Amino acid sequence: MSILINSCTILEPVTSGMAIQTEFEIYSLGRQLIINVMFENNLEREIKIINSGLRFPEFLIEKRSGNSWKAVGGPIYTAIYYPPKELPCNGKFSTFVKMFTGDIKAEILSGEYRLYFFIVDKKSNELIPDDYRYSNSFRLIE
Repeated sequence: MSILINSCTILEPVTSGMAIQTEFEIYSLGRQLIINVMFENNLEREIKIINSGLRFPEFLIEKRSGNSWKAVGGPIYTAIYYPPKELPCNGKFSTFVKMFTGDIKAEILSGEYRLYFFIVDKKSNELIPDDYRYSNSFRLIE
């Protein structure tokens, strides 16, 4: 089985807030979903991006279902701690995320998806608002 990520929505440059976007419009893959991601912190504060036990940001993948989004998977973690990635105000950070496509809990893989990240305010250690923790949407094509 081969899956392509196609038709990513490229975000307009952000002057305030937080932008998380995938790097390319099309990804070719087999058993793994690997997506390059750029975080751009235009919030008025420093943030921390929580890492998984796999040395990349912890995330969930969500699929659009009508007018709402449903979490359908995420990476399987190992029990290794990696400190969060600190990102200063106006800072940028490029990385990747990956997971096995068999771990996506959807009857039909084709559809519109987005990534949800766990990002906290550096000072308070509280999650930043949800609106700033989603990537752009993209399509998976079987």
